[in-house]
Amino acid sequence: MDILHILEDYCSKNELDLIKFNAQEVVYSEGEKAKGVYFLKEGQVKVFKYDRERKPIFLWTARPGEPIGLVSFFQNTSLYCCTVKANHTEPSLYFLPNKVFLDLLNQHPELKLKLLKRLCEGISFMEMRSKYFLFNSIDERIIETLIFLANREGEKKLNLRFEFSMKDFTEMVGASLGYIRKRVKNLKNKELIDYGRNWLVINDLEKLKLARNNF
Repeated sequence: MDILHILEDYCSKNELDLIKFNAQEVVYSEGEKAKGVYFLKEGQVKVFKYDRERKPIFLWTARPGEPIGLVSFFQNTSLYCCTVKANHTEPSLYFLPNKVFLDLLNQHPELKLKLLKRLCEGISFMEMRSKYFLFNSIDERIIETLIFLANREGEKKLNLRFEFSMKDFTEMVGASLGYIRKRVKNLKNKELIDYGRNWLVINDLEKLKLARNNF
């Protein structure tokens, strides 16, 4: 099932607007009133939270077809629980007010199941982050974070590309920039990943999983 295809068909019939954001522009902020759900059509956005000291913790980069704001909708909370911001692209997003989004789900119950699965994956990732920050080494957190990002891509196992900077990845793993650069360089030398200024590619997910015990 193509989420974006269902969404575009629904938005076209209901004349919903497509909103374009500038690079680095905030789509919505953590703690802001949750008025509905966004779906990314083009470009990419960064999803992150703030810690107690108001430092941003990067979670992941959302891609076209991905829903934004599901936690607030399904938990029926009045505030958004994360901040969403355009990266270096100029993304376009559909905005569906809560009542409109509920109508969409009622028309497409199979879509609701798929989105709930996506939501559970995100919650599992947050739980995994909490556990690994407490009990696992930085090296283990690096590998497990990469595996989580790859698993969100579905069945694809080769050449998985992600648009984020090394600073973003550092915030996701929770370590110093210098150490992260050293360790990802090691993964690159083993031809498990490749990376540049604002991107990272997992060459082979299965080989990366096998490397967990030898990293």
